[in-house]
Amino acid sequence: MSWEAKRMGGRVIVVGSVNIDLVARVPRLPHPGETVTGGSYERHHGGKGGNQAVAAARLRRPTLFIGAAGDDPFEAEARRALSSERVDVSMLASLPGHATGIALILVDATGENEIAVVPGANGAIETGYVRDCLARLGPLVGDVMLVCNEVPLHVVREALMCGHAAGATTILNPAPAIGIDRSIFGLADIITPNRNELATLLQTEAGRTGRRVDVSVETSVRARTLLEPGPGGPGVRKAVIVTLGAAGVVVLERVGSGFAASAARQELVDVALAAAAAAVNEPRPQEPQATAAAKGSAVPGGAAAAPAPAPVASAVDGAPGPAPVPGAAAVDGTPAGSTLHRYRLSDRRSAVFVNGVAEYDAAAGEYIPIEELRATKDERWFATIEGRWADVGGVDPQEFQRRVVPAVEELIERFPGQRVVVVTHGGVLNVYLAHVVGTDRLLWFHPEYTSISRVVAARSGQRSIATLNETAHLTARRMRREEVVP
Repeated sequence: MSWEAKRMGGRVIVVGSVNIDLVARVPRLPHPGETVTGGSYERHHGGKGGNQAVAAARLRRPTLFIGAAGDDPFEAEARRALSSERVDVSMLASLPGHATGIALILVDATGENEIAVVPGANGAIETGYVRDCLARLGPLVGDVMLVCNEVPLHVVREALMCGHAAGATTILNPAPAIGIDRSIFGLADIITPNRNELATLLQTEAGRTGRRVDVSVETSVRARTLLEPGPGGPGVRKAVIVTLGAAGVVVLERVGSGFAASAARQELVDVALAAAAAAVNEPRPQEPQATAAAKGSAVPGGAAAAPAPAPVASAVDGAPGPAPVPGAAAVDGTPAGSTLHRYRLSDRRSAVFVNGVAEYDAAAGEYIPIEELRATKDERWFATIEGRWADVGGVDPQEFQRRVVPAVEELIERFPGQRVVVVTHGGVLNVYLAHVVGTDRLLWFHPEYTSISRVVAARSGQRSIATLNETAHLTARRMRREEVVP
């Protein structure tokens, strides 16, 4: 049944790109003029618009994609890929004389890559087509429109204008951020740049107005520039959500006449933005909508293009890892962990929301990645390594360990003979493994972001470390990071 025939509340409407990603894995990247042989070849379905439409559909949201493909064989493949994920493609146009968007990706044995993107039909879609599609959908009150900047800027602007006029909550994914100024992001309710894109937006602002922002200040302070009005026009209407990769997300939203900042600590990918779009329609009681969107965005998972159904996360610091056998998952006691519990666990696995494995500074009012504190020799870094956790909004180290160890042990006892996956932060990992090895030094190693550590729990009660700080899986995932996926 068409969307015009049956009005469904809470839709996610994605305006953006759809690509076919052609990936060649080679021993090393070629020099100019050189041919490198060997390796393997893969084909994925990509484009930020297509990825996010798939992610939203997998969250069981009615999802519609508005975009364009060419009149080549890849058009049918792209259409089938979206349809198979229950994305409505009735408004995916086929443009005669144009090729479907293509990304050519070379990846070497270390994970380094080179990418060439040919927009094809993505660059040829017209504003009139998008305007007509949105008019056919009628009122969009209660819906979310997610607009991706891999189509022409005039199309992005038209989509945001029409979506807002029809009553939708509009979200702008400014990737790539080149060329975006207030005439575009001022039309969005929410904008979701990563750290690099935020810097590009602020550089554009500075170049046009002379209004510069100190890059050394906190992310929330820099993000405020996008919310405040400027010489070039108004700011973002509701919230700026800055994704920080493995460090999580920082949110700055309008509250009354002022602003409120918050943070969640889960690694984000394209799935995250689609989750944000879905979550805008499901604010928690007494909670502003933009905050609910940010918390809903903390969903680990993803792949080089439109991801396959992801297993529950199997790593520390909220990052995805190898699929575990059917068993149990425990997530830390943060709002982001609660969202992971809600959105990502399959029917074959038990899920337990455990406050006992929340990080030592879970109650702190802000979050700055520990490596940033260390690099700037911030006093909070010295307080952390010296065990003065109360100075950074945390708890007494020994008290923290006395909370964490029983919580993990209870999980082991609850699921005997099964693999238990605990998704948590580095402090929790440090103090539990310190207990296993019997050291009094509670912060005794530096967990890499997205690392995996494994503990063997014998029925006798003996615990031993099988692996510590595994990072081999990162090589296979490096090309999937937000800055790399076309």
